[in-house]
Amino acid sequence: MMPVEARVKGSGAGMEPGPDARPVTDADGTWWVWRPALPPLGEIRLARSGATADWWLCSHHACRTAGEILGVEAGTEPGADAVLKPCERAE
Repeated sequence: MMPVEARVKGSGAGMEPGPDARPVTDADGTWWVWRPALPPLGEIRLARSGATADWWLCSHHACRTAGEILGVEAGTEPGADAVLKPCERAE
C-alpha cells in the first residue's frame, strides 16, 4: 500500500502539511495538498477518536468517509483504529 496524496484543511497538532505542500482551493475551501514521501507500507492505521472529523479515503472510483466504508461511526469504539491492509487474493 502506498499513500499517493495527503490533504489537510486548517492546522493543528499533528496536522502539519508536508514540506512540498501546495494550496488547492475547491468548493469546500482551501486545502494543503502534498505527496507523502513514504515507502510502500504493509498497513496504514487511522486513529478514529470521534473528537475530530472522520478520515476521507479516495480511490479512482469515489471518496467516502471511513465510517461509510466500515459501517461504524468514529468514536463508537473508543481507541479502535481503522486498519487498512491489502486484500489477499484467492488462488
